[in-house]
Amino acid sequence: MYIILPLYGGVTDKKAVEESAAKLEKKPPKASLVTDRPHVNAWWKAISSRPAVQVIAGMTLGNCASGRN
Repeated sequence: MYIILPLYGGVTDKKAVEESAAKLEKKPPKASLVTDRPHVNAWWKAISSRPAVQVIAGMTLGNCASGRN
């Protein structure tokens, strides 16, 4: 909705985008599948701390759409 709709002449529903973003910021209910297992949690921390992952995680939809990071 944030990227594709304006490309086709539509208007972004900013309220819907903000509501969806708020839902995504919450901890997923299945996160304990990773955090409760020490080896899996260590693996996750190791891969999620890689520079390439940090770059992607730091991008926002606006930056992705404009080609900036």
